[in-house]
Amino acid sequence: MRTVENISPRKIAVGTIQNRLEDTSEILEPVYNELEGELGKQRVVNIDESGFPHNKTLAWIWGFITQTFAFFTIQASRGSRVLKAVLGEFFDGIIICDRYSAYIKYQKDRIKGLLQFCWAHIIREVKAMKHEFAYGSDELFSTVFRRYIGVIFRLLIGKNSSS
Repeated sequence: MRTVENISPRKIAVGTIQNRLEDTSEILEPVYNELEGELGKQRVVNIDESGFPHNKTLAWIWGFITQTFAFFTIQASRGSRVLKAVLGEFFDGIIICDRYSAYIKYQKDRIKGLLQFCWAHIIREVKAMKHEFAYGSDELFSTVFRRYIGVIFRLLIGKNSSS
């Protein structure tokens, strides 16, 4: 593992590193605020959250990914109030996410907009059903459903390549 001692012949105090981080945060704050403000104007936002150790507690790092930029924020909550705070209550775009309950609650509370579940999560959940049989069939549900997903993707790719 590389440490500061490995890349710099000068001794650097932890306080100096902290000061530079604070300076950088201050310089980038207007850009951060601008990007956060732009999120609510986006047509599609992919969102995910993950546990993140912060000040000896568990916080959540939220990633909001658009076609042109990514926005990250560390929050104490994993709840839908983070979505309301970042996107606003009237976000009318498409949210692509996993099936975590905060997204579903946010969707129920907002007036417009769509929620699309992430294909990677859907496929993983379908694969996990490898021992379940499809209704009225001798075929496994995961086999049947993955075949349908393949058809959907081929149709989408064909539609997009002809335009």
